[in-house]
Formats: sequence, structure tokens, C-alpha cells
Amino acid sequence: MKDEMKKGTSPVQEEIDAKIAAMNQAEYDYDQASTLEQEKEADKRFSACWDWLIENNVPFYRDTKERIYRYGKKPL
Repeated sequence: MKDEMKKGTSPVQEEIDAKIAAMNQAEYDYDQASTLEQEKEADKRFSACWDWLIENNVPFYRDTKERIYRYGKKPL
């Protein structure tokens, strides 16, 4: 019953963490790519994660010091 209630609600933290990790990995893969095809594939994965986070109203920001994306609002 609890699982049924989750459907149609906001994403759980594990999903959010997985998408942000996948987005960071895709960006890394893009930077390490040696062919145009590898760049395109990494860019496609990055965009899919970005779109999912935006569509689900998940707050995230770019940590410029660590050069990764993080969940939440950017600290002041």
C-alpha cells in the first residue's frame, strides 16, 4: 500500500542522488571523451539527467570549487 502511494509523488532521495551522480559521471565522461561519438553519448546522458531534475522540480547547483553538481540550494 505504501509503494502505491509513492507513485505520482515527488521523487525519493535515492532517485535524486542517482540522477545527480549520473549527471556528474556524464560530464566527466564528456571531458574524457576522445571521439565525437563519445562526446555525443555523454552529452545525451547529461541532458537526460538535467531534464529529469528540472521536470521533477529538484533543486540542484554547480559546486564550482569541486566542479560537480549537488542537490539542494547553493549556499551563500
